[in-house]
Amino acid sequence: MFHLIVGLNAAGKARLVDIIANFAKTLAGKISYLKVGKWNLEFRNPGSVYSYRLEINNSIVLSEEIIKDKKVLLQRQQETAEESMRRQLV
Repeated sequence: MFHLIVGLNAAGKARLVDIIANFAKTLAGKISYLKVGKWNLEFRNPGSVYSYRLEINNSIVLSEEIIKDKKVLLQRQQETAEESMRRQLV
């Protein structure tokens, strides 16, 4: 699969690619300096809109959400230590 980004000179094509690459590295844990933040990304296809929302604090994911056309596909919140232990015991 190939994707094409087209635009005038100095329109921000390289900046867009850098933002996507750095965001992917953040999600993969390869960038350690982005420890706090909230991100809202939106991707549009003809007829569909995908939204990705992420909140991180001290390198811990507090919340994450994926939405397609206003339908929530994934939604998670940070677990407390007690919730994590309870889930592992089940």
